[in-house]
Amino acid sequence: MKSNTRINQQILLYSLLVLIVPMILYPQLKSSMVRASVFYVILEIGYYFSVAYFLNRKAKFIHVVQAAGVCLLFRISLGAVLGLLLAGLYIIPVKTALIIAIVKFLPAVILHTGVSPFILKPIIEQVLVVPRVPRHIPQPGSRQPLVSPTQSSSVFNSNTTVFPSKEQRATQPMSGKPSYEPTPQAQKDDMNGFDMASRYIAEDASVQLVVIVDNEGLPLSNVVRGAIDVEDWAPMALLLHEQNSQVLNRWGLVAPERISLTIDENRIIISREESFSLMVISKRQPNDILDIRISKGLNIIKKYVDERYGGSLVVNTESVYA
Repeated sequence: MKSNTRINQQILLYSLLVLIVPMILYPQLKSSMVRASVFYVILEIGYYFSVAYFLNRKAKFIHVVQAAGVCLLFRISLGAVLGLLLAGLYIIPVKTALIIAIVKFLPAVILHTGVSPFILKPIIEQVLVVPRVPRHIPQPGSRQPLVSPTQSSSVFNSNTTVFPSKEQRATQPMSGKPSYEPTPQAQKDDMNGFDMASRYIAEDASVQLVVIVDNEGLPLSNVVRGAIDVEDWAPMALLLHEQNSQVLNRWGLVAPERISLTIDENRIIISREESFSLMVISKRQPNDILDIRISKGLNIIKKYVDERYGGSLVVNTESVYA
């Protein structure tokens, strides 16, 4: 609430400034008049489109249209307020003053048009960034069918791993005490560091999803237990981190290294590194072992990136599996 109030106060302050400046610099209205033209309106709308697209090049066309419309309405509102001020100061009819301020008073039109997108930048960013809503969160405790070795092999080839549930793994032979390090067999498998880390974290029975995404939001590796759509969830890792970083940045704080959210019966953990992001969805209950696995999984990925790419990596799905 405080953040929204601060944004509103900032918009109001800038609006008052751009209303006063044209009257101070150009007190003689007649010397600063131009004829209204549809061409000027087209240029203005094109300018709003360009700025909105520059602020977020990945935004959908409909969102860019909405942002341009918001800017146009805001500019007209500034002109209307300025027209009322002109009507009071110069003792002219209100209708005439509104026409002058909105379309004829050139200094005001240029200034209002130029600064409107930047005054409304916080609002435009909210219009352009529309998060994808995940279609399904698996309910904790739901039983999932065990994947056969043949099916598991085909899933691995498609960069998706499905693990059996806790009850199903209980029937499989295990060593005397749990291991919180990657098993030798897993290290021998023909897989990259991303797959090794995601599989290692997903060995915890509470994990529903492990996904590692690049800086474009594309999954590099993922492990799924249940009916979770990875394509829906992968971009959420970047989006949630970006939104939290923007909030912290307004208060002069640095971006978070790890984010933990509790939603209903699920827990979402996001860890952000320079060239990748890790998102884990698990059951809600406290689990210190999972936190240890996440930390060790991040170390596996960092070591793999340093050894293969020399630490300076722009990761994408094609280069990982090339």
